[in-house]
Amino acid sequence: MTLSQLHSLKRWHLQNTERPVELTLCDLVIGAWLGGWILMPGVLLLSQWQLLPASLAMVLLPEAYCGLRARLHARGILRCDWLAVLSRR
Repeated sequence: MTLSQLHSLKRWHLQNTERPVELTLCDLVIGAWLGGWILMPGVLLLSQWQLLPASLAMVLLPEAYCGLRARLHARGILRCDWLAVLSRR
């Protein structure tokens, strides 16, 4: 997932304020992604290899989250209006 896609996703959530739970979840996913990137240099510099899988998982979380939401939307389980924003980029 590109930074431009993350920005578009966040902008969509801020413009569609009738879904506060989705906005909060989006903030958590983006926060975890950022935390993963911040954690990674510390893991590498301090040789704390046991934290590397957590850091990688945090970095890959937005892609996994959007993929899960897309699959649930395709099955009709969960409505996800913001998927179109990601495909435009």
